[in-house]
Amino acid sequence: MTATLEKLKRNDREAWSELYEANVNGIYRYSMFRCSSNVSASEEITQQVFLTAVDRIESFSGAEDKLPGWLFGIAKIEILRHFRRKDSIMASAININDVFIEPAATDETAFDDGMGMVDKVLAKMQETQRQVLVFKYCEDISVSEISQRTGRTQKSVESLLSRGREAFKKFYTQILGETERG
Repeated sequence: MTATLEKLKRNDREAWSELYEANVNGIYRYSMFRCSSNVSASEEITQQVFLTAVDRIESFSGAEDKLPGWLFGIAKIEILRHFRRKDSIMASAININDVFIEPAATDETAFDDGMGMVDKVLAKMQETQRQVLVFKYCEDISVSEISQRTGRTQKSVESLLSRGREAFKKFYTQILGETERG
């Protein structure tokens, strides 16, 4: 075991600080990319990666040069957890049971490939619609605040939300159909 890895396992603050400084920007950029530039989610995920690393360093058995890959592996898991929570929040906020007649909308096989169904749907949507839906249903921001953040009138935001919900329903149904066929 290398000296740095030994120091990390002894909870040496300087070693942890060095590991953090060397990897925090990459983990954060990766999280921003995977979370559609959601700053708060990316910050939370980045923080959780390093907290998890501290908790699990004893179980790390690779070489020191594998630490960054290990951290990115933790980031991937945290991002998946984020989207599972987001899927759950978005599904209840948009009231998927009201939007979709078929109970297949809750079929867990739709979420098995590691990329959440909501993430797939949002990726197909127009940026403006996606942005207001995420603000409203994932970040729980009022129409008034969304209006201020986006520079749009409240009526415009309400219209985008309405069209966004319709687009969400359309793409969700489309992706669900592809999942069931595939």
